[in-house]
Amino acid sequence: MLVRRVARPMLSSIFIAAGVDGLRRPAASADVAEPLVNNLLDSAPDSATRYLPRDPQTYVRVHAATQLVAGLALASGRFPRVSAWTLAGTLVPVTLADQAFWREPDPDLKLQQKAHFWKNISLLGGLIIAGIDTEGRPGLSWRARRVAGDAVAAVTSVIPGEDHPSHSLQTKAAEFGETVREKAPVIAEYARERGAELAETAQRRGSQLTEIASQRGSELAELLSERGSELASAADKGRHHLEALAADPPPKLRRLARAFGR
Repeated sequence: MLVRRVARPMLSSIFIAAGVDGLRRPAASADVAEPLVNNLLDSAPDSATRYLPRDPQTYVRVHAATQLVAGLALASGRFPRVSAWTLAGTLVPVTLADQAFWREPDPDLKLQQKAHFWKNISLLGGLIIAGIDTEGRPGLSWRARRVAGDAVAAVTSVIPGEDHPSHSLQTKAAEFGETVREKAPVIAEYARERGAELAETAQRRGSQLTEIASQRGSELAELLSERGSELASAADKGRHHLEALAADPPPKLRRLARAFGR
């Protein structure tokens, strides 16, 4: 984009100039950097500072080279985000060492350092914006949210909810139909096996029932032959009793007959 091609060299120009000046004249900034270097080396453990140089000019050269390389990278658009964060990191110690206006007793110098301090703060804000600029491409946070949203949508589409009951029923019906189609051969085979077993059982039980019926029938016939005379005698007695009642019915029976005859 044209705006980035113009704005990046403008933002990095001061760092390129400071880097060139620091490499050419490190002694000019060594006096300012010496207190900061001494405090850093004194606060760090001996195992970490044993092999580090004590000369402040060495650190000025390293700082200037870092600003020059990162400034050129930002101006040319090579690794712009990394170079912007690198320049932001080099700006912090310079601001604290060279623009500490709160420690300056001279009012004029204090006012000047205060202006440079807020200028560096503005540059730091611009570098942070350049460091998070994705050039229109989605950043890592957006991609993470997008992946999380897609995962949630995939899970909710599988789980049936109240908003789509018909869709849930259709899905369940389709799943049930698929299960029936898969299990149909097994069910048919089971029915054939059980049908043969039932037929065999019915055939076996039928012969047993026939035998029982024949046994019970002979027993019933024998019982009738033994009790036949008794039953015939009882039936004859009942017939005579009914004939006697019909010939000479009791008074109550006659009144009842007359009542029904009306």
